[in-house]
Amino acid sequence: ILGVSPDAIHVRPGHDSYWNSHAGFSGTYASQFAVTGLGAVKGATDMLADQIKRLAAVILGAGDPAAIELAEGHARVRDNPEAALPFMACGAIINANNAGLPPELDDVTLNCRYVFRPHFEVPDKERNFGNLTLTYATQIHACVIEVDRETGVTEIVDYAAVDDCGTRIHPQIVEGQVHGATAQALGAAMHEAFVYDEDGNLLTPNFYDYHVPHALDMPPMKNGYIESPSPFSPLGAKGMGEGGGAGIHAVCAALQDALRVAGRPIVDTSHNPYHRVWQLLRDPEATRRLVRVEQR
Repeated sequence: ILGVSPDAIHVRPGHDSYWNSHAGFSGTYASQFAVTGLGAVKGATDMLADQIKRLAAVILGAGDPAAIELAEGHARVRDNPEAALPFMACGAIINANNAGLPPELDDVTLNCRYVFRPHFEVPDKERNFGNLTLTYATQIHACVIEVDRETGVTEIVDYAAVDDCGTRIHPQIVEGQVHGATAQALGAAMHEAFVYDEDGNLLTPNFYDYHVPHALDMPPMKNGYIESPSPFSPLGAKGMGEGGGAGIHAVCAALQDALRVAGRPIVDTSHNPYHRVWQLLRDPEATRRLVRVEQR
């Protein structure tokens, strides 16, 4: 849009909840940053590009802002690239040498603010249909798991994840998110737990007893993606991080399938460390008694 490299952009982070009461509603949670954050960035950038072109058209005598192109940190006449104005000069004109500018540039400040407003639909109660969230994360996870009958120790021998987050703005970051979310899912499904004794004392108070997955716990991963741009966001982006929740269900489903030959116990919880799997192997009927099938 501006015709500059990322190196020329300075991002000034801030979280000013004193002056900006709605700052607490911003951030990277809920898979929304690529949609709301970058949607606002794109909107402000479009406004800034328009103002630069209008200013350059006057200074360079091009007449129509459409005759101006932005490239290599300059605003230049499309048909005569040698007639160019550096962005720094544009800022200097607006902020320090603006007395002779025409009235039609009174609104040009080169300081643009844009609030992204997401697409929203009022729910249709008759059809049970609506658009109630900013983003939707779509991922498919599949895993192959092996269980030691004697100890209940499980090993994930193969794992694959396919995501569709719309336009992949930075593919390497997307893949990193999938790996990180999968690690969190494996931790929740197989390792991490707050365990208490009969007196209410926490038995996993440190990272020795409360095992957070690390690189050695990660299975070999295969990653794939589908890129179907969203029609509701400026850059075609969708949600990404929340899709990692699929990993918990993939592990539980694989464990359920692996235990079919061991009395068909029912995996009734999403957290199944080795000692829980050992109990399922030793007494499969105990979990089957927890489930009641009703026909209506």
